[in-house]
Parts: sequence; C-alpha cells; structure tokens
Amino acid sequence: KELEARTASLNAAARGRLQKHSARLDQLIGQIQALSPLAILERGYALIFDSSGKLLKDATQVSPGDEVSVTLARGTFTATVKSSES
Repeated sequence: KELEARTASLNAAARGRLQKHSARLDQLIGQIQALSPLAILERGYALIFDSSGKLLKDATQVSPGDEVSVTLARGTFTATVKSSES
C-alpha cells in the first residue's frame, strides 16, 4: 500500500509539473506568435524590398522610378516609386 501511495503521489506531482510547464510553453508560444512578422502583416503592415531583395527601412533608400516588391499578409505585388520623402 505504501508503494502504491508513493507511486500515486509521484504521478500527481509529475502531472502537476507537466501542466505547469505546458502552461508556460503555451504562454511563450503566444508571445512568439505575437512578434511573428506574419502576425504583424495581418495587422495591416507591409514589407517592402528593393530590386535586389533588401528590406527597405528608410524612404531615402529609393528614388523615383525604382521598382519595389511589396509583401502583404496575403500576397505580394511590385510597384514603381513615383516620389519619396524623408
């Protein structure tokens, strides 16, 4: 009986620890997903790349006439820069 009681106690402790770690893992997954570039695109933002595939971060990186590639949450397209301001 003592062995069964200790086994049950260990099983309960293991289940509790597993649940605790599982909850923490779910929390971390949520944080990672919130920071995902895809999640950011879903909020209406876009990634814009120059003709060499470099991510644009500043309007001074393009000039009128340059072609850029735009990535949205659902799809991509190309565009030609008409003007830029910084």
